[in-house]
Amino acid sequence: MMTQEDCAALREAASKATPGPWEIGNTSDDIRMVLGQDDYICCVQIYQTPRHMGQWQEPQRISNARYIAAAHPTAVLALLDAADERDRLREALIALLDDSEPVDFGEWLEARMKQARAALEATP
Repeated sequence: MMTQEDCAALREAASKATPGPWEIGNTSDDIRMVLGQDDYICCVQIYQTPRHMGQWQEPQRISNARYIAAAHPTAVLALLDAADERDRLREALIALLDDSEPVDFGEWLEARMKQARAALEATP
């Protein structure tokens, strides 16, 4: 599980990087990733070792390049925002359960509220 410090460091790194989407393309002997949308920003070559021994696993190398391209800063920031929103909702639900008045629906409802609170507290 990522800590708040991990998330803050990732958010800072993503906010300083070239925004996405990123794209991948092939050249004669490697995979290149173009960072940036409209203008060419930079190119990153994706190599898999040991290249010199002919032990390339081409499908895995392409899958790795696609994953790296998909995890561009815009996507990472959106995921971090969604996680922050989930945390805010979780805290609001816990507060609501803590502040709610007991209702006379018997032990069943009270047990369900305790289960819901415990599940929310256990959610990372």
